[in-house]
Amino acid sequence: QQELQGLAQTYRTGHAIAEGIPTVIVGRPNVGKSALYNALVGRDAAIVTDIAGTTRDVLSETVTLGRVTLRLSDTAGLRDTSDVVEQIGVERAKTALDEAELVLALFDSSTPPTQEDVDLLDTLTTMSQNGKNVVYILTKQDLIQPEHIPFFTPDVTKFGLGYVALSTKLDKSGFDENALTVTETLAAVVEQMFIDGDLDTGESAIVFSARQYASIVNTVSALETALTTLQYDLPYDICAEDLRASLAALGDLSGHVVREDVISEIFSKFCVGK
Repeated sequence: QQELQGLAQTYRTGHAIAEGIPTVIVGRPNVGKSALYNALVGRDAAIVTDIAGTTRDVLSETVTLGRVTLRLSDTAGLRDTSDVVEQIGVERAKTALDEAELVLALFDSSTPPTQEDVDLLDTLTTMSQNGKNVVYILTKQDLIQPEHIPFFTPDVTKFGLGYVALSTKLDKSGFDENALTVTETLAAVVEQMFIDGDLDTGESAIVFSARQYASIVNTVSALETALTTLQYDLPYDICAEDLRASLAALGDLSGHVVREDVISEIFSKFCVGK
């Protein structure tokens, strides 16, 4: 049971590497979200202009950041607007924010905070308290006003999180001239959040999929029930049934037991040879 519990704890790392972390870039309009998105994607995927409200829908791509995979989404700037289309984009941005496991929150600290900044920070504070992973990113590094930094990073000390200061100036080709610095800096922060430094990803046994994780959790649960039956001196045949259930769950992980519902799941996701 202890060995399986330890294996289950590796899923956070395996999930981050193989399945990808649902990640959202948020902030008020014109704060640099699309420029950061382009830098992480590695191409000019989102329109970048000085006009606020350019992004009106959620743009999504899967990208590699260091040893971590991100299912990355760029969103519309969070603000009150009378534009019907932009309103829809803002609502979709809020939905993406709720569903994300990792939030890259952008703030322009070259200017005093706006009401949009205040509202976003309040939301992020609640999310941080509930265990959401948040990286505070101060854009326009060359223009940052130091006196604004404490306001834009209120949870850094309280929750043990850091902030990242980036410059996303674009060169003539439209790509981020500091892209390497951007990705390396963010990679270090995100890996610290999701990668277990004690694991050797090349040698250690690591759980990489939700199916594997569920099998292990179900096995541990059945073992806990079996232990309970022994502790209460219930008949051994009841304990044996619990052990059979644990072996069946473990068989899902090892492939020694193939149930009909597992076969159906395989056929639903993969094109099996004729």
